[in-house]
Amino acid sequence: MVFYLDEMDILVIIYPNKLDPRLVIILDPYDKKVKQYPVSSLEEVKSILRDGLPFCSQNHPPFIHGGEAYVVDWMDLQTSRINIKKPEDIEKIIS
Repeated sequence: MVFYLDEMDILVIIYPNKLDPRLVIILDPYDKKVKQYPVSSLEEVKSILRDGLPFCSQNHPPFIHGGEAYVVDWMDLQTSRINIKKPEDIEKIIS
């Protein structure tokens, strides 16, 4: 899976996956907000997204201005080429 987020996009992570949801994490860097919600069903996830995403409905049908929300499973996230196991590994970020 390869995807690229824009500055105004929102990342929604379902942990560990949609088949067995236990946590929803919403990362909204544009609004500088990170929210997490414990869940036990996909219906709870949907309800949280309906209430927790920044939908605007001023004089038009509701939608997210400027970007979109992307939903991914934690287990489907691609691993980075930078990994940290020891403090000195942090230097890999800038090399």
